[in-house]
Amino acid sequence: CESPTAKRRPQAQTPRAAPQFQLETIPGPSCNSSRFQNTRLPRTWTEEEQALYDDLFSKFGVGATSFPETFRGAIGLKPEVLEAAWQVANPDLSPSPGLREFRSFCRLVGHCQAMVRDGGTGAQRRALKRGGSAMRTLLRAEEALERCPPVLIQLTSVSACSTDDKGEKNEEAA
Repeated sequence: CESPTAKRRPQAQTPRAAPQFQLETIPGPSCNSSRFQNTRLPRTWTEEEQALYDDLFSKFGVGATSFPETFRGAIGLKPEVLEAAWQVANPDLSPSPGLREFRSFCRLVGHCQAMVRDGGTGAQRRALKRGGSAMRTLLRAEEALERCPPVLIQLTSVSACSTDDKGEKNEEAA
């Protein structure tokens, strides 16, 4: 019960939400503005990266919901490291990789392979051993998505079954 003479407090004005703008114009899974950790995928690639990553995408990534075991095994990194690299490269957590996500993953794998090859710093060695959040944090902190790796992704012998112009099956190593 309020007395008629009691002063009313002024009501707080609720600010109106600012209009939302689309940040990217390229359609596909990379356009979701609710990115994990505000990760932005790169837009520039060296010619060598683009040729290699696009070739690997056509062999292993198109329409895949996960990468084939032969591809993952040929990379030579622990599954926990690959999972961390995939999470950084796939900020929208899309179940099916697009070309930009796949290229980003390959770039990050190249950085990880270079760390293994070079022995890495203490933090890099720990992240390579643990994988998971330690590896994700390291890849983001070193801004590995923004620069070409010292070595492009390298695969050990991966068999891809193909057919020659006579229609016969051939085994070729990627």
